Amino acid sequence: MTVEPSSPRHWETILESIDLEIAQLAIVCRIRLLDPGVIERVIDRNDIVCGHKNPQAFEKLRALLIMHFTARESAAHELGDEQASAITAHIRAHLGARVGDQLGTPRP
Repeated sequence: MTVEPSSPRHWETILESIDLEIAQLAIVCRIRLLDPGVIERVIDRNDIVCGHKNPQAFEKLRALLIMHFTARESAAHELGDEQASAITAHIRAHLGARVGDQLGTPRP
């Protein structure tokens, strides 16, 4: 029995909902998430990157970042890395338009 891969729209919806919540929590904690090294610090539970301490929001943000990476890997497995990367770029642009530069400067 073979499982049909999910559609790109399915993965876009999942990743966008995760990323929107990530953006909201980053704003609450005043974390410039897209600045170099910041995501790694959040995952390492280094809250020095917070402009506003909120331990519950920080832990939820960390969990959602891990969830994003897991979902992204699943999308790449089902759709291929190129299509998963295109979805991620689309979401990043969409969120950037919604939240401006509050999340920092994306890597080139």
